[in-house]
This record gives sequence, structure tokens and C-alpha cells, in this order.
Amino acid sequence: MSAKTRELARRREALIGQAATQREQLVKKYRQILKPLRFVKSTVAVAGLMKIFRIRPTILAGLAALLLATRKRKPVESTRRPSTIWKIVRGLGRLGSGRPSR
Repeated sequence: MSAKTRELARRREALIGQAATQREQLVKKYRQILKPLRFVKSTVAVAGLMKIFRIRPTILAGLAALLLATRKRKPVESTRRPSTIWKIVRGLGRLGSGRPSR
């Protein structure tokens, strides 16, 4: 092997090691930045829900009605029956349209 080839191989190994070190540093910095962004992301999600509830208050009323209707049972058990789901959807539609419910 010539001196030039050995020098290139040595340089290549040095660059590979340097790239690995930089990758590890990048991962550490990314994780440090990601922690505060998780909080911001969840805050934005809550703000988005609040905006939806302000625009369509019937959704909030429907969730409250669902919680009241399922006090004694788990909500998943109550919504397994299609008739229960239909009653909830129909009630929400009437609530938003101003028509009286039956």
C-alpha cells in the first residue's frame, strides 16, 4: 500500500469518527430542544380544542351529555350499541338546529 493510500485511509477513519461524534452531539441537542416543544405542542392542541368548542359549542354539550349518560357505565360500553350512538348524534343535531328533542 502506498503512503498516499495509507494517508487517505487514516483520514477516512478520522472523518468517520468525527461524523459519529457530531451525530451524538446533534441527538443530544435535538432532545434538549424537543422537551420544551412537547409542552408547546400540547398547549397548542388544547388551544385548538378551545377554539373548536367556541365555534361549535354543541360538541362540548354533546361530550357533557355523553358523560352524564354514562355515569354508571364506562363510556365505551355505552357506545357499543349503535342505537346509543344514533341517539347521541341525533340529539347533537337537534341541539345545534334549535329543534326540540323528543
